Amino acid sequence: DVIPLPDGRWRMYFEARSGNRPSEVLSAISTDGLKWEPEAGARVADPEWSFGSPRCIYIQPPEESPEPGYRLYFHHYSHPMQSGLDAQNHIISAISGDGLHFEIEPGIRMAQESEERESYAVYAPEVIRLANGTYRIYYSGWSDEIRGGIFSASSPDGLNWAKDAGPLLDLDRPLDCRMVSEPCVIDLDDGRCRLYYEAEDRNGKRRILSAASG
Repeated sequence: DVIPLPDGRWRMYFEARSGNRPSEVLSAISTDGLKWEPEAGARVADPEWSFGSPRCIYIQPPEESPEPGYRLYFHHYSHPMQSGLDAQNHIISAISGDGLHFEIEPGIRMAQESEERESYAVYAPEVIRLANGTYRIYYSGWSDEIRGGIFSASSPDGLNWAKDAGPLLDLDRPLDCRMVSEPCVIDLDDGRCRLYYEAEDRNGKRRILSAASG
């Protein structure tokens, strides 16, 4: 995930792992969005849990702070990876005043709840702030039987979420019948939105597809 910074530079948050250790969220900085310098340390790391698929948004800073605040959403996976609704393979968040030093927030943002669609994990959050000040999250759900699907939920504050019914995108077309995952949403000039996502077809070939809102 890449965000613009107040000083005109760009920061990328990404998932990384060495050997069989848990994955971590790291970051890199750029002046042009093309050449990147890794930043020292990890943004989020734990010796017993894997973190990844980060998504960072700006939040309203405290009144005494001249700088914007940052909230990082990311998946929290068991390590080694385990399946089941009690595996704690869910989405959590962390908060920061500078975009570098994050403190994990209490609670779960998006929990495993559905045996049919989330028994393996929920992950890959894409969070946007709507014009009315509320939030919408797009995310992937993965079960032991169904490899993905794009789901959504809404929130008044970015912390407490209510899941919407059913998948927005399912595994039901020739180009994505074996896997649907990793949503990313942009605004279109005509007021609609376009969602890009990872897909796998019946022959095992993977590609990026898109869908537009009505």
